[in-house]
Parts: sequence; C-alpha cells; structure tokens
Amino acid sequence: MKMIQSTLCFLMTALVFLPAGLQAQLWKKLNTASPPPARRYAAAIHDPVSNRMILFGGSTQTGTVNDVWVLDIANSTWTDVTPGTGNAPAPRFGHNAIYDPQNHSMIVWSGQGIGFYNDVWSFNLSTHTWQELTASGTKPNQRYGSAAVYDPVNHSLVIAAGFTDAGRFNDTQSFRFASSAWINLTPTGTKPVPRCLHTASYDASRQRMMLYAGQSSGALNDFWAFDLTTNTWTELPFTPRPPGRFFSSSIVAGDRFLIFGGSSGSENLNDTWEFDLLQNRWSEVATTGTPPDRRSGHTAVYIPSQRSMMIFGGTGTSLYNDVWLLENITVGVNEEATLPHRFTLHQNFPNPFNPSTTIRFELELESFVTLKIFDLFGRTVATLADERLAAGTFSRSWNAFALPSGPYYYRLQANGSSQTRMLMLVK
Repeated sequence: MKMIQSTLCFLMTALVFLPAGLQAQLWKKLNTASPPPARRYAAAIHDPVSNRMILFGGSTQTGTVNDVWVLDIANSTWTDVTPGTGNAPAPRFGHNAIYDPQNHSMIVWSGQGIGFYNDVWSFNLSTHTWQELTASGTKPNQRYGSAAVYDPVNHSLVIAAGFTDAGRFNDTQSFRFASSAWINLTPTGTKPVPRCLHTASYDASRQRMMLYAGQSSGALNDFWAFDLTTNTWTELPFTPRPPGRFFSSSIVAGDRFLIFGGSSGSENLNDTWEFDLLQNRWSEVATTGTPPDRRSGHTAVYIPSQRSMMIFGGTGTSLYNDVWLLENITVGVNEEATLPHRFTLHQNFPNPFNPSTTIRFELELESFVTLKIFDLFGRTVATLADERLAAGTFSRSWNAFALPSGPYYYRLQANGSSQTRMLMLVK
C-alpha cells in the first residue's frame, strides 16, 4: 500500500511540475462536413486572417482538377469556392501554393496537367477570383514536384528544384511581387543535387528556406538551408536523421521544422520527425493518439493560433480526403539550452496572446538595437526598442489592445544582423 501511495505521489509531483512545452503531441482526426473529393498532390495554405485552410487542385479518382476549397477550422466545414467564371489556372497536380499576406491571396505556381507549367496565379481570398501574374525576367523552366516558400522580407515567392521530362533541376529562383520579376538566386557554389518531390518551409527567425529530402535516383534524406540574405545553401549533415523519403510534407513552428509521412520508394510512411533549428538535431516525435494512415502526396499547413500541424489527403491504401491535427506543438525547442553569447530573438510568450505578450532577446555584444512589430502589409505598428544596449538578456512587453486579431511579425536588428518571428493576436 505504501509503495502504491509513494508511486501516486511521484506521478502527481511529475504532473504538477511538467512544463507546458512538454505536453504530449496528440494526433486527432477532424470530422469535417462536406469534404472535397479525395486526392493526392494538391497544395494548401493557411489563411491566418480568417483561420481557414485553402486547398487547390490535385489528382482525384476522376482526373486532375483545378477546384478551390475552404475549410473553416472553427466549425470543421468545407466550402467549394471555385469561381464559376473568369480565368483560372489549368487543372494540375504537384504544384506549389503560398500565402501572400500583403495582398491576402493564395499564390499558385508550376505543376503538371496536360503538360508542365511555370505560370504564377493569385487567388484573392476575399473575392474568390483568380488573376494570372505576368512576369518580366527569364522564367524558371516548366516543372512539377518543386518546393516554394514565401519570403516576407523581400515580399517574394522563392522556389527550388523540380522535374520535367527533360530531367531534374537544382536551381533557386525568386518571383518579386512588387516588380513582377523573376530573379535567379542560384548560387555558383555548394547546392543540393537536382531533385523533385521534396518539401520546404520558411524559417522566419533566420530568414531561410529549409529544404528536406525528395527524389533523385532514389529517395533522399538530406536537409538544406538556403539563406535568403546571402543566397547561399548550407547542408545540415546531422544524425540520426529520418529515413529517406519523397512526397512528404513539412511545416516550421517557431524553432522546429517538422515532417510527416511520405514514400520511401517501397512503402508509405506515417512517422513524424522534428529538427531543432536552435540545436541543429533531428529526433523522432513521440505522439499520442492514433496517427494518420501511412500516406504520401498529402499537404500540410501550420495553424499558429492552435500550435497545430494540419494534414489533408494524400494516397495510401486509397486516395484520402481526411483532415488530421497534430496538436500541442512546442514552438520553442530547448530555448533554455541556447548559448548566452548568441544573438537570439526568442518566440514571444504567450503565443497566441490577448492583449499582452513578452518578447525576450539576447545580445552577444553591446550594440544599437531596434525591435519593431509589423503588420501583414509591412507597416510598423510598434517600436519596443530603439536604443544602445549592453551585452546580455532582455525582454520587452507589448500590449496590442487597440489592434485587430491576426498575425504580426517582429524583427530584432543589431550589429548588422537581424532575426524575424511571427506572433498571433487572438481576441
């Protein structure tokens, strides 16, 4: 009896002192109403203004499509918002989609249908209308199986690699929305081998495109970072690492890069791995609940207000149109283990918040510092620091009571370096 009481006391103590960041990461299937037809190789974005997932295109049982669907995350209801008239992208699969916050739109690029594509389209999330974006400069080759991210600093679409019947690419290019121009960012030095069917997500804190795996002569398992300030690739050769795969999906949540599923070439997978962007190491995520079925060719988005990764569709034993959430994602991984001498901007806490939050940062040298907060249009809404500070650890509080709900960016600049993160105001 004493042993049982002692054990219970230990467990209660562990529960009381368990840090919030160590909550079990839970897989949960959403029961959604009126879902779209099952499909693979579609693309999706998260609309942070209305907290919706926007889905475009893909390959269904009846063929390739160009429909647009909206999932209202709050009530788990799908709505078909495909325009009935006007110009629209051709049906396609293996394309890319990003969220453009300045124009509140979904940007779609590339893919395969009756041929390969290299066109750029904007879907207005308020009017549900398409517009093809004309471009100056030399367009990237037509392709599918590429990867793309949104670069908020340069207000641009950044793409990397892909495939056509002429072979695979390892280029890196940028479409600047302000000038409607393509710019070739491909470095002359080290870069990933040509590939397709890889995945990429944007690391806002370090302004990098994080590119993982894909297919070359077989499944790859390498991991690369493209620095968008210097236009250089760096391989992150850390072990252990996930098994090789392609047609997986990824997100960045704070200081974590997460991947789910994909195909090894011989089987579909349903494992979840994370890369700690501060400590530079991989680990397999221990999750609770029943995970999604093994699959590849699915799509994923990050829901900041819920700290969740949302998975849709893909192919396994059949085509899927199910929706899954991986909940309780810790956006700051091992922040307490960061070296005190590093220039570091931490994730705000709490996040999401209403109406106040705290931002912590570290300086390795005495320097003149600016810490500013921007809305989705790049306008400064608050300046929290504009002064010379000694080396050390600092924090600043922000009260956003007068501002509307939604995502904002905050940027720390000192000694020629800068870091940017996103925070979420939810009222």
